[in-house]
Amino acid sequence: MLVQYEHFLQLLRKLGRKQHPEQQALGSRLTAKLVACAAEFNHGDRLLILAVEFANSKTTRVAQPCIEALSELLDGHMVSDATDNVVGAILAIVRKQSYAINPKVLNILLHIRIAMVDMHRKDLTEEKAKNKRMKKEDKELARQMQKSKARRDRAELAAKQTKIIHRLFVVYLRILEAAKTCTPQHQSRILAPCLEGLVKFGPLVNLELFHLLMKALRELVELEGILVSTKLHALVAVASLAKKDDMLDPVSYTHLTLPTKRIV
Repeated sequence: MLVQYEHFLQLLRKLGRKQHPEQQALGSRLTAKLVACAAEFNHGDRLLILAVEFANSKTTRVAQPCIEALSELLDGHMVSDATDNVVGAILAIVRKQSYAINPKVLNILLHIRIAMVDMHRKDLTEEKAKNKRMKKEDKELARQMQKSKARRDRAELAAKQTKIIHRLFVVYLRILEAAKTCTPQHQSRILAPCLEGLVKFGPLVNLELFHLLMKALRELVELEGILVSTKLHALVAVASLAKKDDMLDPVSYTHLTLPTKRIV
């Protein structure tokens, strides 16, 4: 069964490399049907990489099935290996061809759900009724084991979330850098979901990437020929990033303002 499944993944990859859009669209539809169950399959990471590659197609009928499937997948998972795999696959594409990425693929990242990890164990009141018949020693042992497991689970969740968030901001940073050399039309299309993502996830950025993102945003705002609406979105992103525990030096960014001339 596993061998047949591996052959099926190879077939999907071959369909993705076909020249005819209808063959690619078939591969995308078949892949999309499996995305929701990726975590239950072997080689789930390979399946999600395929889905992201189909989603990055320039042809709408090829890209759309996997875009929808991936968006629904991320909507249904708080923090998971599937989320990490999707973000990793998008980052791989951005590293290779950042300016050529389908803007709708960047919209997929907006569906990522972030867990606010609480490292403290919740009250055990609801569990007391189940433990009445247990001996006092057994209850204490069980309570300590449960606490220990909860701490480990939360620590693992926090570590996984940190990795996902770091990759996410690296994607956005590379898009900001690539946008400088794009045509104004494509620049606006790839920056819109990027800047929206920075607004949504900005307060979670770490110190290292914070300064790199601020530098990239400053250069973007100062770029000649950039749309005023894009500049406005960039300033909103700056404000969102600035919420990160007073890391913003106001003096360094007071010049990031919109032009004062009338816009017709």
